[in-house]
Amino acid sequence: MRAVRAAGAAVLLAACAQGSPDADPGVADTLARSPGADSLATVPDAGASHARDEWPDAGPVEYRRQRAVDLTGDGVSETAIAAARGPTFDSLDISITIVDEARDTLWHEAWPSLLYFKYDPLEGKADSTVRRIVGDHVEQLIDTDRFTMDGGLPPALSQGGDPAAIMREAIHYHLAELDWRRAAGLSPAEPTPVDAYSEISTDSIPPQRVAAVMEDVRDSPSFMYYAGGEATYAI
Repeated sequence: MRAVRAAGAAVLLAACAQGSPDADPGVADTLARSPGADSLATVPDAGASHARDEWPDAGPVEYRRQRAVDLTGDGVSETAIAAARGPTFDSLDISITIVDEARDTLWHEAWPSLLYFKYDPLEGKADSTVRRIVGDHVEQLIDTDRFTMDGGLPPALSQGGDPAAIMREAIHYHLAELDWRRAAGLSPAEPTPVDAYSEISTDSIPPQRVAAVMEDVRDSPSFMYYAGGEATYAI
Protein backbone atom coordinates (compact mmCIF):
# COMPACT_ATOMS: atom_id res chain seq x y z
CA MET A 1 0.00 0.00 0.00
CA ARG A 2 1.28 3.45 -0.81
CA ALA A 3 2.09 5.67 2.13
CA VAL A 4 -0.31 8.52 2.80
CA ARG A 5 0.97 11.78 4.18
CA ALA A 6 -1.10 14.21 6.26
CA ALA A 7 -0.93 17.58 7.97
CA GLY A 8 -3.05 19.54 10.40
CA ALA A 9 -5.49 22.33 9.50
CA ALA A 10 -3.86 25.60 8.49
CA VAL A 11 -5.13 28.02 11.16
CA LEU A 12 -4.49 25.49 13.91
CA LEU A 13 -0.96 25.24 12.55
CA ALA A 14 -0.32 28.96 12.72
CA ALA A 15 -1.93 29.42 16.12
CA CYS A 16 -0.04 26.60 17.78
CA ALA A 17 3.28 27.50 16.21
CA GLN A 18 3.06 30.88 17.91
CA GLY A 19 1.57 29.60 21.17
CA SER A 20 2.85 28.34 24.47
CA PRO A 21 5.77 25.87 24.54
CA ASP A 22 3.55 23.82 26.84
CA ALA A 23 0.94 23.29 24.11
CA ASP A 24 -0.49 19.79 23.83
CA PRO A 25 2.11 17.58 22.08
CA GLY A 26 -0.50 16.07 19.79
CA VAL A 27 -1.46 19.51 18.49
CA ALA A 28 2.20 20.43 18.12
CA ASP A 29 2.72 17.37 15.94
CA THR A 30 0.03 18.51 13.52
CA LEU A 31 1.62 21.94 13.24
CA ALA A 32 5.28 21.22 12.74
CA ARG A 33 5.26 22.00 9.03
CA SER A 34 3.44 25.31 9.50
CA PRO A 35 5.24 28.24 7.90
CA GLY A 36 3.95 30.47 10.71
CA ALA A 37 7.42 30.88 12.21
CA ASP A 38 9.38 30.40 8.98
CA SER A 39 7.42 32.17 6.29
CA LEU A 40 7.54 31.11 2.66
CA ALA A 41 8.85 33.73 0.29
CA THR A 42 6.34 33.92 -2.53
CA VAL A 43 2.60 34.46 -2.30
CA PRO A 44 0.68 34.25 -5.61
CA ASP A 45 -1.01 37.48 -6.66
CA ALA A 46 -4.61 38.03 -5.71
CA GLY A 47 -5.97 38.08 -9.27
CA ALA A 48 -9.20 36.44 -10.34
CA SER A 49 -9.48 32.68 -10.56
CA HIS A 50 -8.68 31.37 -13.98
CA ALA A 51 -7.78 28.14 -15.74
CA ARG A 52 -7.28 26.95 -19.30
CA ASP A 53 -10.37 25.41 -20.85
CA GLU A 54 -8.09 23.29 -23.02
CA TRP A 55 -4.50 22.29 -22.47
CA PRO A 56 -2.13 23.36 -25.29
CA ASP A 57 -0.96 20.71 -27.77
CA ALA A 58 2.59 22.07 -27.68
CA GLY A 59 4.62 24.91 -26.25
CA PRO A 60 4.77 26.34 -22.74
CA VAL A 61 2.09 25.54 -20.17
CA GLU A 62 0.77 27.99 -17.59
CA TYR A 63 -2.18 27.04 -15.39
CA ARG A 64 -3.68 28.63 -12.31
CA ARG A 65 -6.95 27.99 -10.53
CA GLN A 66 -8.05 29.04 -7.08
CA ARG A 67 -10.91 28.16 -4.76
CA ALA A 68 -12.17 30.08 -1.72
CA VAL A 69 -13.07 27.72 1.11
CA ASP A 70 -13.21 27.95 4.90
CA LEU A 71 -10.63 25.30 5.83
CA THR A 72 -10.37 26.37 9.45
CA GLY A 73 -14.04 26.57 10.44
CA ASP A 74 -13.79 30.19 11.63
CA GLY A 75 -16.23 31.62 9.09
CA VAL A 76 -13.49 33.30 7.01
CA SER A 77 -12.42 31.69 3.74
CA GLU A 78 -8.88 30.75 2.93
CA THR A 79 -7.81 30.46 -0.74
CA ALA A 80 -6.43 27.22 -2.16
CA ILE A 81 -4.40 27.82 -5.33
CA ALA A 82 -3.33 25.14 -7.82
CA ALA A 83 -0.66 26.17 -10.32
CA ALA A 84 1.43 24.50 -13.01
CA ARG A 85 4.07 26.03 -15.23
CA GLY A 86 6.78 24.78 -17.55
CA PRO A 87 7.94 24.21 -21.14
CA THR A 88 6.33 20.76 -21.58
CA PHE A 89 3.94 18.50 -19.69
CA ASP A 90 6.72 16.19 -18.53
CA SER A 91 8.66 19.11 -17.03
CA LEU A 92 6.08 21.18 -15.18
CA ASP A 93 6.53 22.72 -11.76
CA ILE A 94 3.23 22.07 -9.95
CA SER A 95 2.21 23.58 -6.64
CA ILE A 96 -0.54 23.91 -4.06
CA THR A 97 -0.58 27.06 -1.95
CA ILE A 98 -3.08 28.02 0.75
CA VAL A 99 -3.26 31.66 1.81
CA ASP A 100 -5.40 33.40 4.40
CA GLU A 101 -7.46 36.57 4.03
CA ALA A 102 -4.33 38.71 4.56
CA ARG A 103 -2.52 36.74 1.79
CA ASP A 104 -0.16 35.15 4.30
CA THR A 105 0.96 31.69 3.22
CA LEU A 106 -0.39 28.91 5.45
CA TRP A 107 0.69 25.96 3.32
CA HIS A 108 2.83 25.47 0.25
CA GLU A 109 3.99 22.32 -1.52
CA ALA A 110 5.62 22.03 -4.95
CA TRP A 111 6.63 19.01 -7.04
CA PRO A 112 7.63 18.12 -10.62
CA SER A 113 5.10 16.58 -13.00
CA LEU A 114 7.48 13.65 -13.50
CA LEU A 115 6.33 12.31 -10.12
CA TYR A 116 3.02 11.36 -11.74
CA PHE A 117 4.94 8.77 -13.74
CA LYS A 118 6.76 7.11 -10.84
CA TYR A 119 4.51 4.03 -11.07
CA ASP A 120 3.54 4.51 -14.71
CA PRO A 121 6.80 5.04 -16.65
CA LEU A 122 6.97 7.93 -19.05
CA GLU A 123 9.00 6.06 -21.66
CA GLY A 124 7.09 5.22 -24.85
CA LYS A 125 4.11 7.43 -24.10
CA ALA A 126 2.85 9.75 -26.83
CA ASP A 127 2.89 13.47 -26.08
CA SER A 128 -0.91 13.50 -26.17
CA THR A 129 -1.00 10.76 -23.50
CA VAL A 130 1.42 12.64 -21.26
CA ARG A 131 -0.68 15.79 -21.70
CA ARG A 132 -3.86 13.94 -20.74
CA ILE A 133 -2.36 12.26 -17.66
CA VAL A 134 -0.73 15.38 -16.26
CA GLY A 135 -3.68 17.60 -17.19
CA ASP A 136 -6.14 15.28 -15.46
CA HIS A 137 -4.09 15.25 -12.24
CA VAL A 138 -3.63 19.02 -12.18
CA GLU A 139 -7.27 19.79 -12.93
CA GLN A 140 -8.36 17.58 -10.00
CA LEU A 141 -6.10 19.24 -7.42
CA ILE A 142 -8.76 21.57 -5.99
CA ASP A 143 -11.95 19.95 -7.29
CA THR A 144 -14.90 20.11 -4.88
CA ASP A 145 -14.59 16.41 -4.04
CA ARG A 146 -11.16 17.15 -2.52
CA PHE A 147 -12.80 19.03 0.38
CA THR A 148 -15.05 18.14 3.28
CA MET A 149 -16.39 20.63 5.82
CA ASP A 150 -17.72 18.29 8.54
CA GLY A 151 -14.69 16.27 9.60
CA GLY A 152 -13.51 12.95 8.25
CA LEU A 153 -11.86 12.54 4.88
CA PRO A 154 -12.75 13.94 1.46
CA PRO A 155 -14.61 11.32 -0.63
CA ALA A 156 -11.77 11.17 -3.14
CA LEU A 157 -9.38 9.92 -0.46
CA SER A 158 -11.58 7.44 1.38
CA GLN A 159 -12.63 5.63 -1.84
CA GLY A 160 -15.03 3.35 -0.01
CA GLY A 161 -12.54 2.37 2.70
CA ASP A 162 -12.70 3.01 6.44
CA PRO A 163 -12.07 6.79 6.77
CA ALA A 164 -10.83 6.52 10.37
CA ALA A 165 -8.34 3.78 9.48
CA ILE A 166 -7.10 5.72 6.46
CA MET A 167 -6.63 8.89 8.51
CA ARG A 168 -4.90 6.95 11.30
CA GLU A 169 -2.43 5.52 8.78
CA ALA A 170 -1.93 8.95 7.24
CA ILE A 171 -1.19 10.59 10.59
CA HIS A 172 1.07 7.71 11.66
CA TYR A 173 3.25 8.22 8.59
CA HIS A 174 3.08 12.01 8.87
CA LEU A 175 4.40 11.94 12.46
CA ALA A 176 7.27 9.71 11.36
CA GLU A 177 8.05 12.16 8.56
CA LEU A 178 7.99 15.09 11.03
CA ASP A 179 10.48 13.29 13.28
CA TRP A 180 12.74 12.63 10.30
CA ARG A 181 12.53 16.29 9.25
CA ARG A 182 13.37 17.52 12.75
CA ALA A 183 16.39 15.21 12.93
CA ALA A 184 17.52 16.43 9.50
CA GLY A 185 17.14 20.08 10.54
CA LEU A 186 14.78 21.00 7.71
CA SER A 187 12.81 24.24 7.87
CA PRO A 188 9.06 24.23 7.10
CA ALA A 189 9.80 25.74 3.68
CA GLU A 190 12.12 22.87 2.68
CA PRO A 191 10.51 19.77 1.11
CA THR A 192 11.34 16.30 2.35
CA PRO A 193 13.91 14.90 -0.11
CA VAL A 194 12.48 12.20 -2.35
CA ASP A 195 15.34 9.86 -1.39
CA ALA A 196 14.32 10.13 2.26
CA TYR A 197 10.96 8.41 1.89
CA SER A 198 12.55 4.97 2.10
CA GLU A 199 14.24 5.98 5.38
CA ILE A 200 11.06 7.14 7.13
CA SER A 201 9.81 4.49 9.55
CA THR A 202 6.65 4.49 11.67
CA ASP A 203 8.05 1.93 14.15
CA SER A 204 8.97 4.58 16.75
CA ILE A 205 5.58 6.34 16.74
CA PRO A 206 3.42 5.19 19.71
CA PRO A 207 -0.34 4.71 19.23
CA GLN A 208 -1.06 7.34 21.90
CA ARG A 209 0.64 10.02 19.83
CA VAL A 210 -1.42 9.10 16.77
CA ALA A 211 -4.62 9.07 18.84
CA ALA A 212 -3.90 12.57 20.22
CA VAL A 213 -3.61 14.02 16.72
CA MET A 214 -6.69 12.09 15.57
CA GLU A 215 -8.68 13.76 18.34
CA ASP A 216 -7.31 17.21 17.43
CA VAL A 217 -8.46 16.99 13.81
CA ARG A 218 -11.57 14.79 14.25
CA ASP A 219 -14.16 17.47 13.40
CA SER A 220 -11.98 19.76 11.28
CA PRO A 221 -12.56 20.63 7.63
CA SER A 222 -10.12 18.80 5.38
CA PHE A 223 -8.56 19.02 1.93
CA MET A 224 -6.80 16.27 0.00
CA TYR A 225 -4.57 16.37 -3.08
CA TYR A 226 -2.25 13.96 -4.89
CA ALA A 227 1.31 15.07 -5.64
CA GLY A 228 2.54 11.95 -7.45
CA GLY A 229 4.45 8.91 -6.25
CA GLU A 230 3.54 8.13 -2.63
CA ALA A 231 2.52 11.70 -1.80
CA THR A 232 -1.18 12.09 -1.06
CA TYR A 233 -1.71 14.96 1.39
CA ALA A 234 -4.72 15.27 3.70
CA ILE A 235 -4.69 18.72 5.30
